[in-house]
Amino acid sequence: MNTDIVKILLIEDEIADADWLDEILVEQDHPTVEIEHVKRLKEAVVSLSQNNFDAILLDLSLPDSKGLEGIAKIKEKAPNTAIIVLTYLNDQNIAIEALRQGVQDYLIKGKITRELLIRSILYAIERQKAEVKVRQDALMKEMLDRIRQSLDLKEILDSTVVEIRRFLATDRVLFYRCEANSTGEIIAESIKPKEEQDLSTQSMMNSIDFFELHSLLAQSDNIQAIEDVIAAPHEDVYFLAEHQIRSVLTLAIWRSSIVTESLDASNYLYNEIEENFLPANLVSTDNYRENTEINRSCSSKITDSEITNSEKQNSTRLWGMLVAHNFQTPRKWQDWEFDFLEKLTIQITIAIQQSELYRKLQDVNQQLEKLAILDGLTGVANRRYFDRILHNEWQRLAREQKPLSLILCDIDYFKLYNDTYGHPAGDRCLQAVAKVLKTSTKRPADLVARYGGEEFAIILPDTNTQGALFVANEIRRNLAQLKLVHKKSAISQHITLSIGITTQIPLPKASPHHLIAQTDNLLYQAKRQGRDCIAINDPNQTT
Repeated sequence: MNTDIVKILLIEDEIADADWLDEILVEQDHPTVEIEHVKRLKEAVVSLSQNNFDAILLDLSLPDSKGLEGIAKIKEKAPNTAIIVLTYLNDQNIAIEALRQGVQDYLIKGKITRELLIRSILYAIERQKAEVKVRQDALMKEMLDRIRQSLDLKEILDSTVVEIRRFLATDRVLFYRCEANSTGEIIAESIKPKEEQDLSTQSMMNSIDFFELHSLLAQSDNIQAIEDVIAAPHEDVYFLAEHQIRSVLTLAIWRSSIVTESLDASNYLYNEIEENFLPANLVSTDNYRENTEINRSCSSKITDSEITNSEKQNSTRLWGMLVAHNFQTPRKWQDWEFDFLEKLTIQITIAIQQSELYRKLQDVNQQLEKLAILDGLTGVANRRYFDRILHNEWQRLAREQKPLSLILCDIDYFKLYNDTYGHPAGDRCLQAVAKVLKTSTKRPADLVARYGGEEFAIILPDTNTQGALFVANEIRRNLAQLKLVHKKSAISQHITLSIGITTQIPLPKASPHHLIAQTDNLLYQAKRQGRDCIAINDPNQTT
């Protein structure tokens, strides 16, 4: 508020009372008082839409409003402006109710002096400012609490737009996410409830295609405020009126610091994983590099190469916009609203950054979990994960008394293959065999694992001997179709497998170790029988 000028809206239909009030207020030297006089509540609503006032003097007996009903309408239109009631109704109950509804003072006509009125106005303005400050602080605290308590950005934004719309008493508030490909998305919005709208406002909202506003929003500076689109001097905002937007405020939310810090943090973690946890042969594979690059990309598909050093130093990349607008009436946006929203968007930026980093950490954690259970060379499960799943399935099937089948297979004459073609070729052979095993097991519950060296294991839950034998034969057929050359093999010109199969119905107090030992014996039995064959146990045997 300009302390040298106090702007007052006087809502008074009695000319004599209005003239008297105007006379005693205009004579005030400091501060200077400027008065706008209207005779009806409807005129007051229009004036409040077009102008800012420091205080409102409201008569409770108007041609279009009687009693306390006018207070609610004025508070809805100007929730942050001090209201002083001037009335002949000397009723304590009405006075108390008026104060409960948010007026700052209740003065009785005929008992008002010039000094009392001036003091009441100035005190009311200061009390209202204090109340607004308390509400701002409370809203800011709520925002900070949400950021501390939640990592869900959507949840934070959804609740924030509701509070901002109520606080600003505007028709609509939204967060608009600007994308790099010149499209955008409304990710959170709050619209004036239907019961508070008139029919024309509802039809206006239904006609808006907000996505067409992207080009204007993406070019905005930090704050753009248009009091009246129809009266705006810039032709490029006229189309807002076509979308039934009469008054609009946009506030930019910048994201370069969010992106770069998120990228730096997540890429650091990925590098640490690669250097300290991953086998070099996995990091060098095309499949790993492709998946890692996907995980390293930002939510807006902005990569490291697109962010220059200068952009990291100068926060110039637009993340999105906070938008508030009215449908029907102009609005004179106030400086304190700008200040408050700028402070609020700082907290929004923190929430966005926190959410981005949390998402990146989730990606890294998922990658670590995947690395903890996969064999680095072949991409199938490792021995540790095999042991865990076998134990879990053993316990489950012991409760259900259903069969569990285990297949162990070994590449025939693999040492000769390595000696003949070299270890890189041997690695590629192991990868090809692992892929055959994966494609030959169809069910999600089936698990293929590298058991050690050139040996692989397959867990087949709820599978009888015939089912396990079918899978084993499928593996042999699919491997034969690959025709992986092995000229030093004593039994074939191509890679072959020796396979052992055991099927048991687990008992609760037994251990799966006997299942492994029996299957391993059968594997070596297949080798003794000449390799490239299947050895299978007695299907009726249980442990």
